[in-house]
Amino acid sequence: MKSPLLYLLLVRLKNNIKQILRSPGKLIYTILMIAMVVLVLVVGNMEDMPVFGYVSLDELTAGLLAFFAFLFVTSVNTGLSSGATIYKMADVNWLFTGPFPPQKVLLYGLAGQMGTSLLMGVVILYQYGWMGNRYGITPADLLGVMIAYALLFFLSQLTSMGLYIFIDADEKRRKKVKYSLYGVMALVVLAVAAPVFLQGGFNEDMAAADKIALLLESANSKWVEFLPVLGWTKAFAAAALYGNWGIAVLWLIPCIVYVAALVLAISKAKADYYEDVLETTERSYAALEAAKLGRVKEGAAKTKVGKSGMGKGWGASAFFYKHLTESRRESVIDKGILIGTIAGAFFMLLTKDGSESDMIAALIFTTYMQIFTINMGRWNKELIKPYIYLVPQSNFKKLLAILSESFLKQAVDSVVVMTVIGLILQLNVQQILICIVTRYGFGLVLLGANIFAERVLGGIQSKSLILTLYLIMMMLVAVPGMVLAFVLAEVVPEVGLYGGMLVSVVWNVICAFLMLFFCRNVLQNPEMNQG
Repeated sequence: MKSPLLYLLLVRLKNNIKQILRSPGKLIYTILMIAMVVLVLVVGNMEDMPVFGYVSLDELTAGLLAFFAFLFVTSVNTGLSSGATIYKMADVNWLFTGPFPPQKVLLYGLAGQMGTSLLMGVVILYQYGWMGNRYGITPADLLGVMIAYALLFFLSQLTSMGLYIFIDADEKRRKKVKYSLYGVMALVVLAVAAPVFLQGGFNEDMAAADKIALLLESANSKWVEFLPVLGWTKAFAAAALYGNWGIAVLWLIPCIVYVAALVLAISKAKADYYEDVLETTERSYAALEAAKLGRVKEGAAKTKVGKSGMGKGWGASAFFYKHLTESRRESVIDKGILIGTIAGAFFMLLTKDGSESDMIAALIFTTYMQIFTINMGRWNKELIKPYIYLVPQSNFKKLLAILSESFLKQAVDSVVVMTVIGLILQLNVQQILICIVTRYGFGLVLLGANIFAERVLGGIQSKSLILTLYLIMMMLVAVPGMVLAFVLAEVVPEVGLYGGMLVSVVWNVICAFLMLFFCRNVLQNPEMNQG
């Protein structure tokens, strides 16, 4: 083979496949992932729905625009703050020091990142069940969405890397680029929402459904498709969903031109860009190694200390106040709560029909979103430190103490998300309170699943594997409680829907605390948690 970099890329792919086949854990995980994709596709095709029951694809494409915008902004913002890299430490040790032109090394990194992006896009396949039932799409249509998602992820990473290199560690320049990005996205949001306010925002006689129709029409306007990266990938997905694959392929042209222009700009502006990505690559490698060894790298680059000292706490309870102090210094706004609230509100504005089933749909959707946005707190970091093991109290009390902050966050999350959705659905105070405690019960199940993973598997670092475990635990633990609630509501009409929801809460709370109790010995042997 003439090209040594191409040979290296193929060998790297072959070795990854061998590593999966030779590792029982990875092999089981891969088989499980494939089985779940097949299950979703098969079950999705088993349910027949009349064509007139499907919702317009304009709703889905508008939702993809919002989703892609969020992913692009967060990815680029992360790259601006801490840097982005498409290399591994092996590349640093061999390619950076080898007799290869920097431009070819850059193309090698892009090829590897393309494969990673396609793997990230597989998560879209798990959405086939509800997308097929609501919009009537086929697996081929979903493939287009998956490619668009992978393409957006790839372009976002490349954009982050390019901006990080051009900023050249200049803090003032970084802030200018960051605020410019926010400003442009704010203008896009205002431009999309403008027709709604101009035509129906102040018209009280216009129904909410008509205002939403205006918003969807604006989000699917032609000018949106010409927005760099964001509009191109959305246009590709929309064309694929409508079966216009020829047009979809045409939208790849600006993406290819964008990649070529960015690669050329990086190569011409700084032929020796290695130094710019070296620090980021080393940081990513250190974080990965720390995760493999069960050690958590602490702290952000800048932390506002504010008030010092905990002020309260005795024995194991001191860890609760310690975690509160750390959370206060890190951030006031929890991103998981913010994302869950916005996504839940947007979903209900699009789907509500005034029936009692709205509340069930809201709970299912927000619980599903909670799997992806949940923040488990700092309890796992305490497991690799000696202090919690030295407290002369029972393991169960200590476990509850280091989980107290997570309990509190789950409560705040449930209150904020379900209050906003309850106001949108015009529920009364009693109904909102029942919805809050119901969602809190599901959150406790997820927390129990995390403890279960630590106790049984010794801690896992793969995010996709953790998400899979959450889904399995929700099916094994929470679903029986939901079935019991519905059966009880049918058999005893006096119980009603909200009474059945309270039954599921009791079930979830009991199951969650049983998992915590049986996994309390996670604090018994500190050596098991040191990696």
